[in-house]
Amino acid sequence: KVNHLFRLADAGLSSSSHTFTITNSGVSGMTIGSLSLSGNNPYFFAVGADTCSNASLAASGTCTFQALFLPTSAGAMNAGLSIPSDDAATPTVTVALSGTGGGGGGDGGRCFIATAAFGSYLDPHVKVLRVFRDRFLLGNRVGTAFVDFYYRRSPPVADYIRQHETLRTGVRWFLTPCIYLIEFPALLLFVCVPIGMTVALKWNRKGGFRRRAGRAISCVPRRG
Repeated sequence: KVNHLFRLADAGLSSSSHTFTITNSGVSGMTIGSLSLSGNNPYFFAVGADTCSNASLAASGTCTFQALFLPTSAGAMNAGLSIPSDDAATPTVTVALSGTGGGGGGDGGRCFIATAAFGSYLDPHVKVLRVFRDRFLLGNRVGTAFVDFYYRRSPPVADYIRQHETLRTGVRWFLTPCIYLIEFPALLLFVCVPIGMTVALKWNRKGGFRRRAGRAISCVPRRG
């Protein structure tokens, strides 16, 4: 078991990253599975620059990944980083991560559900949501109240999503179009305008059909 203690980091701010290197010291190839965080406070840590997940290492081959500590409140926090592989002798290596959040810093709360869905706090999709939160939601009372509610309620939901790959995929499918609309608002025009034109054309055609049908009926002569 490997241990790493991060330096004190103010709430809302990131610690400096720590780079880990995995070396295949055997005489044959080895396949590494997906790195994952678990334990008491997994959402206050993140994995980035990961070249190890799902990698195949030849004998003496290496790969690297970075770990960060991202506290949102003061206090001691810890998590376990699991590194699975097909090594028969040590199928899973656990890195014990720990750190202490300070009382300073700003409100740098985590996008818990998006992080669970996309796999990393550093994922570009998650970054778009963080920017949207900071620029728009935290600038007004309603948005701030929503963010506060989200921080209090979403961690257990995110934890459940993280443990079920089908849910992770579903959440990614749901969030991705929202993220693209946030990042590229002009896309909304390309979505709404064609839909509006289609609805208008269908409505006009139905109305025109009724008017033509009414004129045709009025032309029928009466008998008797």
